[in-house]
Amino acid sequence: MELQYNETARSKVWRMVMVSSSIVIVLVGVYLMIRLFTNNPLEGAWQYEDGDILLILKNEHQGIVRLQGMEEGTTIDVKVDYTLNKEEKTLSIHESKEETDRLVKKGYSRELLENQMGVITNTFDYNVEKDRLTLSEREYGDQMVFLKQ
Repeated sequence: MELQYNETARSKVWRMVMVSSSIVIVLVGVYLMIRLFTNNPLEGAWQYEDGDILLILKNEHQGIVRLQGMEEGTTIDVKVDYTLNKEEKTLSIHESKEETDRLVKKGYSRELLENQMGVITNTFDYNVEKDRLTLSEREYGDQMVFLKQ
């Protein structure tokens, strides 16, 4: 009698363990799938191969373009907004007029800023291979290659 009770209790515990572990496995799988398909593949810091532009993309569709060497020994951080379309693999980088005005008030030349930012404020097709980001201009096909920092 006692042997049958132990076997029944053991069977119930085993079923509870199996159901619990199955639920945990399914939840972990769902989390990993959501994380895989919703994260931003371009998030992070990207250094231009020529070394004069650092592109820092954040997850909130905001970023910073760090221009180096505009004037002797200076770096300028320009706040930008970007739009990422993962289905079409396009990246659009936009600079606000307010940001340009803010930098002009700090003493930088508007013309120089517009020339430097004109290279990066555009819509690009992007391709990521390991730690290498290639931005291809949609209209003319010019390419910019960035390395992940």
